[in-house]
Amino acid sequence: MISPVADGGSNVPTLFERGSLMDEIQPVAFKLKNVEKLPGSGVWLDYINASFE
Repeated sequence: MISPVADGGSNVPTLFERGSLMDEIQPVAFKLKNVEKLPGSGVWLDYINASFE
C-alpha cells in the first residue's frame, strides 16, 4: 500500500517541510492522476490537488 502524505511539520524529517515562520495551513487532499511503470520495478505516481479537479 502506498499513501500520498505530506505532513509539512517542522519537527519531522520529511520530503515536504513547512518553515517555522509560515502560517499553519490545512492538509491538502490528493487524487491519483496517472500511474507509469518504470524499469527496475519502479513506479511513477502522478497526483493532483483534489480541490483543483
